[in-house]
Amino acid sequence: MVCSLIHFGYLDDPRLQKGIEWINRFMRFNDGVANNPQVPPYDHYEMCWGAHTCHMGVVKVLKGLSAIPMERRTDEINDTIQKATEFILTHHIYKRSHNLNRNSKPGWLKFGFPLMYQTDVLEILDILTGLGIKDSRMDDAIDIVIAKQDDIGRWKAENTYNSDRLLIPMGQKDEQNKWQRVYSEFSIGLAFSHFLAKEEVYKSLVKYRESLKKRRQIILQTYSEQQAIIQDIIHIRNTTVSTCES
Repeated sequence: MVCSLIHFGYLDDPRLQKGIEWINRFMRFNDGVANNPQVPPYDHYEMCWGAHTCHMGVVKVLKGLSAIPMERRTDEINDTIQKATEFILTHHIYKRSHNLNRNSKPGWLKFGFPLMYQTDVLEILDILTGLGIKDSRMDDAIDIVIAKQDDIGRWKAENTYNSDRLLIPMGQKDEQNKWQRVYSEFSIGLAFSHFLAKEEVYKSLVKYRESLKKRRQIILQTYSEQQAIIQDIIHIRNTTVSTCES
C-alpha cells in the first residue's frame, strides 16, 4: 500500500507519513530468535513478529520504503532499508537462512503478475536491483530467472491472480505474459551488471534483442492501424457534419 500510494503522489500526505513512521518504529528482523520481547503489537501476530519475522512481510516493507526518493529518505528509513536488505540476502532471496538447501516457499519460484500480497524471485530481485544492490547471494536467484526464459526471451505466467473482477485482463497461466516484460528488461541488465560472464547470459541477451525487434514491429504495425482508424473516424465525422449542414 505504501508503495502504491507513493507512486500515486501521496508521499507528503500525513496519513501516509504516519504509516511510514509506524514501519520504521515497529518493523523487526528476527531470524530464528525472538530478540525482542513479545509486547503489543507483536504479541497478537506470532507468525509475523515471532522468532522468525515473516519473510514475505520483509519483502513488502522493502518494496514500500524503496519507493521513497533517495533525497527524501531519513536516517531511520535508510536503516530499515539496510536491515531488510540484509535479511533478504541472508536468505539468498528465496531460501531458508539456516538451511540454504531448502526453499522458503516453492511458490516464489513460479513467476506471475500481479502478485498482490504474495511475492516471487522476480519481484525481490527487482526491488534489490532498484536499490543498486549487487551481492553474490543473489546469484542463484538470477540463474533461475535466466533458466526460465523461453526461445524469444520472455517468461510465461506460472502463477496468476487474474479474475473477472479485474478491470484489465492480466493474461492466463502458462502463457507469455506482457505484464512481465519489464522484468525481462531488468533481468538481462542485472545479469551483466552483476558481472556474470556466462554463455547462458549471452544467449539470453541475444534472445532478448530478437524479442525487442519483434515487439518494435508489432508496435509500428499497431500504430499504423490506429492511424488508419483515426483517419476513418475523421472522414466519417466530416461526412456527417456536411450531411447535417445540407
